[in-house]
Amino acid sequence: MTASHVRSFGTALVGMWALASAPAQAQLGGHGLPSPPRPLHARLAEADVLALGTVERVATGRFSIAGAEAWRGSPGRRFEIKRAPSQAPDLVPGSRVLLVLGGARSPFVFVDEPREVTVLPDQADLDAWGTALARLASAQGDPEALGQTYLAWIDGPDAGLRDLGVRGLGDREGGRVQMPAGEPLRRADAALDPTLPSEVQLASAGIAAAEPEALARLLASTGRPDLDVDVARVALAAGVLTRHPDAAPAVATALGHPNREIRIASIPTATRLAEEPEVRAALEQLAAEETDPEVRGAIAGALAHAKPARRERR
Repeated sequence: MTASHVRSFGTALVGMWALASAPAQAQLGGHGLPSPPRPLHARLAEADVLALGTVERVATGRFSIAGAEAWRGSPGRRFEIKRAPSQAPDLVPGSRVLLVLGGARSPFVFVDEPREVTVLPDQADLDAWGTALARLASAQGDPEALGQTYLAWIDGPDAGLRDLGVRGLGDREGGRVQMPAGEPLRRADAALDPTLPSEVQLASAGIAAAEPEALARLLASTGRPDLDVDVARVALAAGVLTRHPDAAPAVATALGHPNREIRIASIPTATRLAEEPEVRAALEQLAAEETDPEVRGAIAGALAHAKPARRERR
């Protein structure tokens, strides 16, 4: 597979972060997952207003907002938002809310779905949020500026902005968000840094996995004892689906990892490479050691559907 194919795959790979965060047993059982919230810039593209405000009152059909500060549109300091009881976000008086709204005047409507509405914690640094939102508003339509904005958010101290940055970096389809040169290799190092928050490691893995050289760095690290299980899932999936030459050794190593969660997480990708001698041997070894019936069943399924190992062919 060419480098351009790998980069194309990488734009879709970051959408696997939600899958990587799912429990391994759920993956083995094939349970579906809800689609993740849309990135903030995608919602902002549909909006007339971007603001922070405090919920002053909740009434039938209306939220009353006070003390608003806007970075798009001119809603004023006080305004109302229509509230559909069947689809209203769970807001209470005093909530400080990131508001992505549609409409020319009050009462506005939410662009966000209820699960996308961001409520700031009481201890949130409002100056930092204001600086971040101003930067986002000015970066709209500039893929590299968006990428740099979200990278700054995930590297910053605010957990809410980190979460929005992770979602934003996941929207690389069609070049809507682009990384600066050299960023994938830097992100491979971040993905392997156990001192960073897990969501930062996972986001970094998704970026690194979109480039062959950075992906090789991740695949070479599947035996590290401090490897994050979600980073392992993303790296192995990328290695297998892009046919990276280091994929089979990485999967075999992960199947023998001292962390049982990583061993289990590697089974779905091992299924795709079970005809490789080293992967088949690692699966057989894991089957001999594993006592969980569901996990043993997943291993048996991987082995049953695999072609004969290459060393057995005539």
